[in-house]
Parts: sequence; structure tokens; C-alpha cells
Amino acid sequence: MTANALPKEKRAMRTRVGRVIGASLALAAVTALAVTIPALARDGQTSSRIVAATPSVQDVRAAVPASPSVDLCAKTGTLAMPDGVIVPIWGFAVKPLGVDCTDPSVVAGVPGPMLEATAGDSVTINVHNALAESLALAFPGMPGVPDMTGAPAGGIVSYTFTASDPGTYLYEAGAAGAQHQVPMGLYGALIVRSTTAGQAYDAARTAFQSEAVLVLSEIDPLLNASPLTYDMNAYHPTYSLINGKAYPQTETILAEPGQRVLLRYLNAGLENQAMELLGTHECVIAKDSYLLTHPFLVYSETIPAGQTADMIATIPSAMSLGAKMPVFNRNLAITNGSPGASHFPGGMLAFVQAVDLAGGPAQTPDPCAPPPPPSPGPPPPDGGGGGGGGGAGAAGGGGLAPDLVVTKTATVGDGTIRYTITVSTKDGAGATGVKVTDQLPAGLVATFTQTSRGPGCTGTTLVVCDLDFLLGSQTAEVVIVAQITGAASGQLVNTATATSKESDRNIADNSASAAVTLLGEEALALSIAQGFRPPTQAVLRNGHWVVTVRVHVNKGSTVRARVRARATGNIVRMSVGSVLGRLPAALGERSSISRSVAGAANLRAVVRIHANRVQRGKRYVLIFRATNAAGERAFIRVPFRIPRGG
Repeated sequence: MTANALPKEKRAMRTRVGRVIGASLALAAVTALAVTIPALARDGQTSSRIVAATPSVQDVRAAVPASPSVDLCAKTGTLAMPDGVIVPIWGFAVKPLGVDCTDPSVVAGVPGPMLEATAGDSVTINVHNALAESLALAFPGMPGVPDMTGAPAGGIVSYTFTASDPGTYLYEAGAAGAQHQVPMGLYGALIVRSTTAGQAYDAARTAFQSEAVLVLSEIDPLLNASPLTYDMNAYHPTYSLINGKAYPQTETILAEPGQRVLLRYLNAGLENQAMELLGTHECVIAKDSYLLTHPFLVYSETIPAGQTADMIATIPSAMSLGAKMPVFNRNLAITNGSPGASHFPGGMLAFVQAVDLAGGPAQTPDPCAPPPPPSPGPPPPDGGGGGGGGGAGAAGGGGLAPDLVVTKTATVGDGTIRYTITVSTKDGAGATGVKVTDQLPAGLVATFTQTSRGPGCTGTTLVVCDLDFLLGSQTAEVVIVAQITGAASGQLVNTATATSKESDRNIADNSASAAVTLLGEEALALSIAQGFRPPTQAVLRNGHWVVTVRVHVNKGSTVRARVRARATGNIVRMSVGSVLGRLPAALGERSSISRSVAGAANLRAVVRIHANRVQRGKRYVLIFRATNAAGERAFIRVPFRIPRGG
């Protein structure tokens, strides 16, 4: 059998969990918390064999090595929550040699054992299914054809594949049962290590001194109590877990001040999780085991359901020994059981604690640091002239100052203008402290702003956007949506300017403008409705002459219709049943009918005139007039004839 990717059907079958804890209170409480649960930090040592280890932050060398294959039991078990609730689970356990999976000594856990291999290893995983239903495994990111059959209850299935690329991977239940088997606990971490010790990937910039594997998930006790009959559309988890534990049961991550800690996040749950390490930035180096060409710094980062992310955090050198930084779910999934103060703190919360590991601060490159400037070019040749030599050196890229480049576009919407601004740098020269300033034209007020990086924008007329920094060829985008008020008219020219802490070597391209022209408001107008052909003569029905006309008015107004004799100009009274638009028909004879509309509309006029009020063969005209509160007027005439004879 081969590995497969997790079916995505389960991603749609979930609902978000409501949280009622105030953000400021929660963050303040998180910062003040202390924990006493011991844990071990992990170093960057690699293994050439598959290793089954507890899925927590412990030393790699303490893992029990296996041959290039591992046997897992899938069976039922229980999980104790911090509030005393015992939740039934389905989980994995390492199968000891010669011991049956049904033996009580084989205890299923959530998540399953952490499996490790080195890039290039051939991996074989044998699954012994002690559940009452069939089970298949999925290995997202690994090569192979999806297994849609798996092992029946009491059966065995084997998976063999080559772990060709280093990275952080999930293994989890697949095929038809995945929608309830995964949230029941059938998942775990598969870590494929680089052949270079102390690096997450083959690139030197991914070096680290310690690491932690953080498997994120959640539990809905109602699902776990009845997985085969539970309606997944009602999924509502009330416990959020890190490595199968909710705070205060979660382990502490130990690291030395100045060291770089590799945090391997794996989201095995059905909810998207926004994780934050309070007290420092994290550098995102890989997503779904794909090494990013341009790593980036974050305060918090969302790990979507079923995906993984690798981040490196540098522990502040000034951090006192014993001090702690919380790593927690920024969605505030930090309660146990029902939301509320009595259940807080809990959930998806752990701590990084500064300790003396005798390892010393990091001596490896910061993966998110701007690249160093290139070496200066060779000196100018003798007699070549200082200016010419200097020019050659600059062209070679020696010690380049940043050159910010700004572009800008504008799109007019329904009462708004959307400005899109891009900022980039030339020649790979990075910039720090990058800001965009945009003074909106009179009559425009910013109602929405968004940046692709950095803290974001402030202001409604003078908009200032902090983009933090740009590395190499990075590009940042700023979106400003401005509301058009009555004071805005004519051509509006809007200019955005980018600056950085460094002196820009070419300020000519630091600004860009976009112009739009706002036309004056359209005048009130009446016209024959599109596609309608006006009648040229009336039709006799039940002793009344009937004329039907459809007209269009382009904006809010009151429309009135009346009939006049063309020769004399006298008004002809309309009979009962005459109507304009959808208003009730007139109850008696009248000289006009009317209808008020709030905006542009098509109106159908049905005019009925008693036969004794008109003369055969004579010409008449149906006149529509529109007026509005602004004093505008518009009219349209529709001539018609009363036929002769008959």
C-alpha cells in the first residue's frame, strides 16, 4: 500500500467555537501565568532510522529507535481533561513485539506516537486495526496513491514510501471514515529530518539549537461520546489541545536566552488555529514542508486545518532565567469545557521558559534577517577616473542603499474608490522601517485599509501604513478603500509615498499617483423603457379606450401621467382602473395618476378613457412628468390616436 493525502470533505463539516473571554483580560492573564510541569527541550540531532517517540517536547535521543519499519495499534482509549472530564478517544500506540493490540498494556494516546525518519529513508508503517470499523491512513505531502480501503476491523495494513524531503508532516486517518476518525484522535506527527544535523531543512538558514513539536487539535465531547451517529455539521469543540493536552497539563518548552527554537506546528484539528508566541517574533521558514524562498516575521500566524508550519523564534538575550513567554491560540481557545472565567485559563496554551542549557546563544544565521550587502566591487583601474570607477563599483552592487519603488492604481466602485499600492525594492537591497503615506483628496474618507505585511494603517484622511521591512525582492501591498462624500468632484489625483529608515538612493520612484474623474450627478430623465414599443392608437375594451405604456425614470422622483387632447390641450379625465406602476387602480375618474419611486425604476402605465370623453379619429397625447426634491424636472410625450369607425 502507499501513502495518500487527506480527503478535504471534512474541512467543510465544522463550525467555529464561540469565545467569550475579553482579549485584553485574556492576554494579561496569559502573560501573568506560571506553570510547574517539567518538560525537556530538544536539540537538532538527526536519526537514520524511524523513531517512535512521545509527541511532546522531549530529547530526540530519548526516543525508542525501531528498524526502518514501525508497528502501530489503532484502538480505543480515554483522555482525562484538566477539569476532570474523561473523554473516550480513538488513538494510536506503538505495538510491542509479541504483544497483541488488545492487551491492556498497550495504551492509545492522542496524538499518536511521533514518527521520525531522515530524508531519503524508506519508511514502512504497519497499522494493526483494533477498532470496530475499517481504517486507512493518509500521509499528506508524501508520494503515493490514496488508500481508499485500509484495514478492516481486526485487520492489518502496511504503507511503504520514501521520505524524500525533510519537513514536518501529519499522518492521520483517511478514506471514508476520516470525518469522525480524525477528530476522535487518529493522527500524529511525522518528522523527516535533514541529513545535516541541527537544520530543519537542507538550507543553512534553517539551523536551530532546540525544537518543539506542537500538534494542535480540539475535542467535541459529544462527538467522542457517539462518533458513529454524531452529525458533523453540529461539530462544536470545547477543549483545545497542544500535543493532546489542555493547559495546565501542557508541557513547558525549555530554551536558553539567545538561542533559536524551531517550533513545528501541525494542525490535526478541524479548526484553523492562529498561534502566537508573546514576547518575540517568529520567523516562518516553511509551510506544509515547503521551504519558503522568502521567510517572513510574524506576531501570530494562522495554521489552517490539516496543514503544518515551521517557525524559528529567537529567545531574547535579555530574558531572565526562569522567565516565561506564552505560546497560545490567538483565537482565545484557552478555556477548558464551557467558555467562562471559571474555566480559564486552559486549552491551547503552553510556555517557553528561559533556562541555562549550557549551549550558549545562537551562532547560526537569522533566517529572517535582511541579507548582508554585497562585497564592494574592484577599485577603478589606474587612469580610469574616480567617477568612472565609482560607477562601475555601484553597478556591481557594492554596498547598495535601498531603492523603494511605488506603483498605484485606482478603481471607482459604488460610492467608493479602491486604491491599490505596491512597494518593492530594486537590486535586492532590503529596507527597514518602511512606511507608506497617502493624503486622500478632499471629499474622500478611508473606511477600510489592509496591508500584506507589517502592523497596518492608521488615519482616515491622512493614511499612514507601517510595512515594517522588505527583504530582497519582497513586495508589499496596501489597499485603501475610500468613501466618496458630497465634497468630492471632478478629477481627483491621489499620491502615495514610501519611505524607509535608510536613505533612498533614488527618490524619483518613491511616489506614485492615480487619478480618477468623478462625473457630475446624472440629471433626472424619463424615457421609454428599453425594449418597449409605444402604441400608436388606443384599443377599445368594454366601452373604454385603453393605452398601455412602459417608461423608465433614472432616479428617485415622483412620476405623474395625464392625457391631453392634441388639438385643444384640454385635459382628458381617466376612468376607474387606470394605474401607474403597482399602485392600486384609481377608484374614480381623475385628471392624472402618479407614483413615487426611491430610485431608478420601470413603470407601467395603463390608461382607461370612457368612450364618450374622446372623439374617433382625433389625436391625443399621454404626458409623463417627473420631479424630485432637488427641483429637477423631466417629461416625455407619447402620442396616440383614437381609431375611426368600428
